[in-house]
Amino acid sequence: MNIAPIARFEYKFSRTKSLSLRYTGRSNEPSFSQLQPFTDASNRNNIVTGNPNLDAEFGHEMRLSFNNFNVGSGQSWFAAVTGSVTEDKIVSNRSIVVDPELGVVQNTSYLNTDGFYNLRAFYNYSIPLKERTYVLSFNGSSGYNNNISFTDDIKGIGKNLQISQGINFRYNPKETIEITPGVRYSYNQTTNSASSGTRGNVNNEINSWVYSLNTAINITPTLMFGGDLLKTTNSGYNSAVGGNPFIINAYVEKQFLKGRNGAIRFQAFDLLDEQTNISRSVTENLINDSRTNRLGQYFMLTLSYRFQSFAGGSMNMGGQQGGPGNQGPGMMGRGRGGF
Repeated sequence: MNIAPIARFEYKFSRTKSLSLRYTGRSNEPSFSQLQPFTDASNRNNIVTGNPNLDAEFGHEMRLSFNNFNVGSGQSWFAAVTGSVTEDKIVSNRSIVVDPELGVVQNTSYLNTDGFYNLRAFYNYSIPLKERTYVLSFNGSSGYNNNISFTDDIKGIGKNLQISQGINFRYNPKETIEITPGVRYSYNQTTNSASSGTRGNVNNEINSWVYSLNTAINITPTLMFGGDLLKTTNSGYNSAVGGNPFIINAYVEKQFLKGRNGAIRFQAFDLLDEQTNISRSVTENLINDSRTNRLGQYFMLTLSYRFQSFAGGSMNMGGQQGGPGNQGPGMMGRGRGGF
């Protein structure tokens, strides 16, 4: 039996500024396949042997966060740091053999071990300038994971470091125009090593730059145009999955009826047909690079009508009335309520 405590402390400096600390304990039971007291050879290339003596994992997580938002000036600051440690982590013990008839055969068993932990942090800081004509935003995140696994009963440690930093600059020269350029850099490093020097070390690094430009323009009070430009450059991925897509989206919208409750919008996605998703997943003893080519270029015609019955008048739907408003970055994914 595990007792999983939860504790939280919060200190408010003012109505808009606060500091909080939270601790959470969490238990994770082994799965059936990990506990089964026999060898499962139904897949002769992937043989699994359970361990009925496994203990449950128990994790400790601590989170410290700070929030500060000044309504008058529009300046905001959010930050958080989270750390976790897992006791009796359930990990795999794998071995690979080559069978003359079956080819590669992997044998998997399970055991408990300590030494699994991770750290994560993020922040976001925004400051408006010149009566909010300009808004400068900085945001970043980082993460560090220490994973444990076993191969042929040899303990291996997988370490993964992730760091990203972004800057956005929103410019509103007038109420009807909004322009937001931005840039983000990401760094990902993975190191897999075995406690035995016979296995050596493997180091991998990924560097990514993302350049973006988002625009929203009210040509007339009821006619709007918007577009997104997103250029990504990647280095360090496996050459088979590498790619540097350039994505262009655009839309034009016409509002009509009383109160501009009706709208017809024509959207074009991925005009250059370069939509590609590239990702890396890291486990205890495996680095997997993947590339997904999906339907990215298409066109959409949308007719919407907003129902409302508010006594005080019409409701602002995310900047749909009287200018770009709060659409900002990623506007292409936002729409109106309706059908």
